[in-house]
Amino acid sequence: MDFEELSKNYMEKYNELTVKRDNSDIKKTVEDINIAIKGSNMERVNADYATILDWNYYVANIEGIRAALNGQFPYLRLPSADMFSVAFDGSDKKWKFKGEIH
Repeated sequence: MDFEELSKNYMEKYNELTVKRDNSDIKKTVEDINIAIKGSNMERVNADYATILDWNYYVANIEGIRAALNGQFPYLRLPSADMFSVAFDGSDKKWKFKGEIH
């Protein structure tokens, strides 16, 4: 495969990720974990955290493809999937998508 085909395949995965973020329950899960933490509902926190781990694993696989492509073809300038992963924002003390953390 040439770099154009590899780049196209990555962008398809990246676009699937954006659609999946918008059409799955991950946004609600991020909201729910913050509510559960405030309410000290540890059962809900644990369930939401497990969902976030699964989501982040999915995002990391796509980001890994990007890292491999950038290592071989640094001129491609592919967008990072990492902004779609979920992390704890220490300054706001809540879970957010990395793209929302400032």
